[in-house]
Order: sequence, then structure tokens, then C-alpha cells
Amino acid sequence: MIISHDGVVFASEIEGNPEKEGAVAVFVGNAAKEVGRALEMEPFDWGLITMGNDRMLVIEQPTFFVGLALGEKASPALVSAEAVKALQ
Repeated sequence: MIISHDGVVFASEIEGNPEKEGAVAVFVGNAAKEVGRALEMEPFDWGLITMGNDRMLVIEQPTFFVGLALGEKASPALVSAEAVKALQ
């Protein structure tokens, strides 16, 4: 899914409620960005959300977040690297 920084879902190919999933992605992405600033760490690039058996990779772009559902054995680091290449 693709979500604006303020939570508007631009596109979604997930089952369930895209607005709910988008809100989670934006909340986690923005929270991680603020924690990074407070700790003077590198900017937020990507994060992993685990909800029960479901996993979502959240990748920040300049004007939106990307939320990608991950399979059980998918590597968040490898998927993130490939997704960032595809988004450029």
C-alpha cells in the first residue's frame, strides 16, 4: 500500500481495512522518525511492524510511506533494499 504522510491511502492491494493498516503504518513511521530525531540518530528509512502472525514493512519516501506485507520467511532488509531500488 502507498499512504501519504498524513494517512491518506493512495493505493492498496491488501485484504482487510486499508485505512486501518495505513494508519498503523503512518503512526509507526512518524513515531520512529521522531524517536530518531530525539536520539540524534540517522533518519528513519524503514521499520517492521509485527501484529500477531502478520508483518508489514514500512518504508519512508519523501512524500509517502509504503507498507508491504511480508511472508513468514521474508527478510525485511532484503525486501527493503529491493523496494527502494524499485521506487527510485
